[in-house]
Amino acid sequence: WQSQTSGQYQRRVHGQGVVDSDQFCNYCNINMDSFFEGLWEILDRDQDGVLSFGEMLLGFYKFLLATPSELLELTFQVFDRDGDGYLEDDELEDFREVSFGEYSIYPLSTQTLLKLCDRKRDGKIDFLEFEEASQNYPMVVWRVYDVKDSIETALGGAPFWFNIYGRLHPEYIDQHYTDWKERNAKRRKEAKIMTRMIFGSIVRYVCCFCPCLFQKEEDISIKIDPKNRKNKVGDDVFPDAATLEKRLNYEVDDEYASSDEEIMADYVKELTAKDHGGRRT
Repeated sequence: WQSQTSGQYQRRVHGQGVVDSDQFCNYCNINMDSFFEGLWEILDRDQDGVLSFGEMLLGFYKFLLATPSELLELTFQVFDRDGDGYLEDDELEDFREVSFGEYSIYPLSTQTLLKLCDRKRDGKIDFLEFEEASQNYPMVVWRVYDVKDSIETALGGAPFWFNIYGRLHPEYIDQHYTDWKERNAKRRKEAKIMTRMIFGSIVRYVCCFCPCLFQKEEDISIKIDPKNRKNKVGDDVFPDAATLEKRLNYEVDDEYASSDEEIMADYVKELTAKDHGGRRT
């Protein structure tokens, strides 16, 4: 990988063996700002304003191949120019301008930034507060990852650097894979819930035009409850002993056709009239 990176590097600096910040930014498509200026000062170990190939390799190791915690420490070091362990005054303003400036997605004032990040309320931010703020507000470190992605894309490509990172830090690759599986499982669960909600909404919408879908199954217990039985012929199979005996007599009668309800009704009326006439006589 050194030969691949060295070839790209040498072609870009036209055989001079060094590259300045303007050449580097143009090649990697990076906008120059206070963050990149501070990063360049850290990478330029001899402070001559340019990077040799050795300085570039060491810088790549510290920046592109750093673990998340190491990268966060490097980011704080970039903003903490005097190295006193605090971001205050001009350093705090540079940090706000880079992470929450005018062209940021969430522009914030310095006072608002201190309310979010300064837990001690001492008007400055130390590394522990910076680390906590990066976890609560990822926009704090968006610029460092933006520069990192630009360099990886321009020099070798993201897969190239990811393979090297995996060799140096296999434990982080395993952790990333575990986190990736957990995120996918969570997303699948959320997708199932969303699918049920959408399907339920569609069913309710359709039921507004088709009320029959809202009809519930009839409760059989209501029909067989003795309290709901009626003493009428045809309403209940077994209303009482007298009616049961009469209906059994109908069934054995050859003139009774059980498949024709109208004939049955006329037949019942005729027999009932005969019974009443016989009683009168």
